[in-house]
Amino acid sequence: MRESPVFALPPRLSIAEAADMHRLLSEASAQGGRLAIDGSCVTEIDTAGLQLLASLWQSGAAGAALCEWRSVSEPLIRSARLIGLDGPLGLAGIGAGTRADESP
Repeated sequence: MRESPVFALPPRLSIAEAADMHRLLSEASAQGGRLAIDGSCVTEIDTAGLQLLASLWQSGAAGAALCEWRSVSEPLIRSARLIGLDGPLGLAGIGAGTRADESP
């Protein structure tokens, strides 16, 4: 079985980076299959960044590349929980540094 391509998120994912990230993530997900997201380096993320990720996850559910977390940071999890996107992003019950396939 082929390993999922890994896309590493930058330390800061805010509205200032959202347009570039959208382009890069769209290109990566256009290949179909699975896309592993490494969020372990994220130290700051705002609502625009979280909405971008939620859109990516929703696109995957609609038939584009299915997304999975390779690793996540505590700031990413905390921010997603704060605005109620931890469930839609598949972060509910996942601790920082945990791979999605290791979650309970």
